[in-house]
Amino acid sequence: MWNKSQNWLRDRYGVYAVWGFAATLLATSAGQVAQLSQHIVQQVQVVATPLATVQLTETAAAKSEYESAAKRLGYLHPDLSFKAAADGITVIATAKESYSEFVQALLDTTLSIPAARWEIGSLCAGERCGQSPYRAYLKARFQSVKVIHQDEQ
Repeated sequence: MWNKSQNWLRDRYGVYAVWGFAATLLATSAGQVAQLSQHIVQQVQVVATPLATVQLTETAAAKSEYESAAKRLGYLHPDLSFKAAADGITVIATAKESYSEFVQALLDTTLSIPAARWEIGSLCAGERCGQSPYRAYLKARFQSVKVIHQDEQ
């Protein structure tokens, strides 16, 4: 059995070892808490700094771009009509049977001016569209993004 003098918790060296281990844990924890608090302060400083402002500018495509696109699309889809205007392009199919070509022409139109975002000005499909069963008016827009930092404002 255990003799009280052999109990390592009551032994002088055992007590010192336990207290030394506890002091090491406490010092390590204090160091980690200090690092964590420094990290939190850095994060708060980052959040507290003013954010940059983003300016989005949108401009319309030029009439010359619509005219060259209409010319190229006319070669690709000779059964359809392409009319360039100052602020857009009109795609017209005169036959009901040319629906799939009309849809393909709309896709080709959106690819005809690189880096442009397209907007549908009008779209008509069916018997109530007048002389042409399929008609679409598309407008191209260019967007530019400028980041304005706090020191530039």
